[in-house]
Amino acid sequence: MGKLIQFPQNAHVGKNILKLKEVSDKFDAILVQALEEDIDPNELSGLIAHRLGSLMRNLDEKSKLWLICENILKKQANIS
Repeated sequence: MGKLIQFPQNAHVGKNILKLKEVSDKFDAILVQALEEDIDPNELSGLIAHRLGSLMRNLDEKSKLWLICENILKKQANIS
């Protein structure tokens, strides 16, 4: 499973970036564990999409976030 976000390796990055990296690492660990437990990747992707939709419900600029997500997904899937 590849890394989705390339975080800076510089030790002088802000606390927010470090916290995001920590959350990303935890998220990756959960996904890897689920895949190792033979959870269907399609079902896992559906679950992630559902959770993102719930998170986006309360955001003001949904369309901008949607475009960002779409671009990331296309890039990661090599379909852009």
